[in-house]
Formats: sequence, C-alpha cells, structure tokens
Amino acid sequence: MSDLMEQIHPSDDKNIEIRKKASQLKTYRPKSCKNCHAKFFGSNPKKICNSHSIPRFILRGVGVNLNNINAFVHIPWESSKTGVNSAGTFSLLCTDCDGKLFKEYENPSLYNENFLKECDRQQVMNEIAMKNYLFSMYFHLNEKSKYESLLSKLERDNDTGKGSIVYGIKREEAEIIDAKSSFARTKKYSLSHKIIYIIYFTFMFLIMNSLLHFRIK
Repeated sequence: MSDLMEQIHPSDDKNIEIRKKASQLKTYRPKSCKNCHAKFFGSNPKKICNSHSIPRFILRGVGVNLNNINAFVHIPWESSKTGVNSAGTFSLLCTDCDGKLFKEYENPSLYNENFLKECDRQQVMNEIAMKNYLFSMYFHLNEKSKYESLLSKLERDNDTGKGSIVYGIKREEAEIIDAKSSFARTKKYSLSHKIIYIIYFTFMFLIMNSLLHFRIK
C-alpha cells in the first residue's frame, strides 16, 4: 500500500481540504464505562480515562513523538507522528476501572530483574489482552461513527452512492461485536484466574504455617 500512496501527490491545498473534511466527521463519544457501566454525563458522572494500550511509562522511554502506522503507509494528508499522550489510546473506561483492571500490567515496580520469578505473568497477559480488545473496540466504534456521519451527509445531499458506506457500517458493527465478546471473555477469565491465584497462595501459606507450627512443637 505504501508503494501506491507514494504515487499519489495531491497539492498542499488538496491535503488541507481533505484534512478539513476528515475533521468534520463525528467521532465516537461513550456515554458510560464499558466495564462498570457508570454514566459519564448527567448527575454524579464518572470521569472518562484516556487509557493507553501500552503503558505511558513504557512509551516515554521510547520517545516523545512516536512513528505511527502512516510512517509505513505514507498517506499524504495524514501525520506520521503521534505524541505519547495520544499514542494507542482509547476512551471507554472510567478512571476507577482503568486503575483496577490493569493493576499488574501498569505497575512499573514489577518490571525488574525479579519479574519472571515474582510476577503473575498470566495475569499480566490477561490484562494486555483486555487492553488490546478495548483498543480495537474503540477504533471500530470511531470508524462506525465516521461512516454514519458520512452517510448522513450523503442522505442530505440526495447522493445515491451509499452502498459502500452502508457496507462499511455493517463491517464495523461486526468488528465491534467481536471485540466486545472477546473483552468480556478475557475479563471473566482474568477474574477467575485472580481468584485461583489467591486461593493457591493462601493454601500454600496455610500449609507452610502448619508445618512451621508442627516443627516447633
């Protein structure tokens, strides 16, 4: 695709026009948290979290401005750089849920020489998977909103070329359903794994404690 994009050379004015039209398309704004379902608007609203699919402390170690996918695709009217604050972000959770769901993965103190010995690696992998599914969900919700915005414009202009837009909406809806079910399945597994992990170490603690008392006696 990058080879194809390199053959397209729109003028600067055309690039500005395309960016302007793209910015007019509506993006997705969640009404409630995708985890606890608390409302983001109205009375006693929860605060929306600007979540990172990769922890911010890791991104900061890479650099301030990061190459995005357009650094490889080369779409002329798109930027090839993304700042740390907006790199791989999604806005679907409240701040409370973001702090609870990714407690292991986003704990900088875990990433040391004892990581492989002391860390619950399965839980970290579960949390990475949940973040990836949420990021995917947010991406496709945004794409769907843009398609719907474009469809509304075409309908206002009585444009007949709506078939590809309707297909795009249906495709995004299928991706959203898949991401939602994958997130729910992973979250369920993550919670059950935590319970098993706690029970296991509680059981081991009780055994060791009993053996210790037995030896003392």
